[in-house]
Amino acid sequence: MKKLLLIVVTILILGSIVMAGCTPAPAPAPEPTPPTEPDWTPPIPGMLKGEEDIKIEVEWGIPMPRENPPEGFDLTYSEYLYELMTEKTGGRLTFTNVSKTTMGKIKEMADLIGSGMIDMGFTPTGDYYPDLFPLSAIILMPGWGVEDGVKNTALWTANCQHPLVETEFARKNFRYLHGAPGTPMYMTIRKGKDPITSVADLEGLQVRGFGYVSIWAEQLGMIPSFMPASEAYEALQKGILNASSYSFPDIESRRPYEVCDQMINVSHRVGGGGGNMGDFNLDVWNKLPQYAKDALFRVVPKAWEYAAETNKKCIDSGREIAIAKGVKFVKLPPADEAVYLNARKAAWEAWVADVEQRKGGEKVKEFIAECIVIRDNITGVPWTLYKP
Repeated sequence: MKKLLLIVVTILILGSIVMAGCTPAPAPAPEPTPPTEPDWTPPIPGMLKGEEDIKIEVEWGIPMPRENPPEGFDLTYSEYLYELMTEKTGGRLTFTNVSKTTMGKIKEMADLIGSGMIDMGFTPTGDYYPDLFPLSAIILMPGWGVEDGVKNTALWTANCQHPLVETEFARKNFRYLHGAPGTPMYMTIRKGKDPITSVADLEGLQVRGFGYVSIWAEQLGMIPSFMPASEAYEALQKGILNASSYSFPDIESRRPYEVCDQMINVSHRVGGGGGNMGDFNLDVWNKLPQYAKDALFRVVPKAWEYAAETNKKCIDSGREIAIAKGVKFVKLPPADEAVYLNARKAAWEAWVADVEQRKGGEKVKEFIAECIVIRDNITGVPWTLYKP
């Protein structure tokens, strides 16, 4: 019995050894698959595959005299911006100036851009187009701008990129893109007039005025006459006008010192510079690849810096030229200066009353309140002239 038990145990042990020998060893871990190289790398950040073959030429037009960069600056603000943009997109988005042809007058620019006759251009604000763009008139409202060119440009762009203003522009099939570097405007008096020593001396003077600026001038007893800026020099020369608004960069290009010898040294509004393209045809804009749109927004601040430098040099140069040519800078007495500036409030009241009657104008007070917050943040100076 013991022998039998021993035999059985032996057989079981031998069987287990045999079975263990028959069990296959675990398979080795597979070799890691080497990473595959991407078949395409975007040459421009944000570009999608297929967009590297897209090349777009944008034609931009300007119906006004090209602004003159000061010595040491070879390009205008717009030309500098477009060079940056062309470089940023690797030459896939280029800009061609078609201003050598007769594009049309400034009041026709909204139609030229909206209809697609040109891809891009400069359109004035609601002062020129109160029926089309009433809210955008805030940009050139008396008192809205400041002396700082960079802050002015940021304020201009923020206003034009407000959703309500974008809606205004979209109705005409274009999109505002970037701000013109605005410069302060000063009242300039023609030669032969008695010295300006108080606000009372302005009464009865014929002044070039348009839009809501005319209402401010009327509050001071002046008589506004609408005419293009290009005609103001001759009108002053002939005595048809007694006064007109000029900025310091205008001194060199438009030579008002030849027909004017007084400048009130208090800015009443801000104007845009010639040659600053800010409006895209909406259809053209929508066809741009997203990376190109992103690139444009990235380069605009750098172009602003360039504009600020050129503006400062133009302002300094213009002031020096005016002084050398005998222009007297009038400093109104404090009480008169307050009257001069406070008269702007009437223009704001008229603007609100006018805009409320137009499409989208029912939101004008809400719009102004939001813009005041933006302005306070940009300028660091609380707005007090007019609040709805």
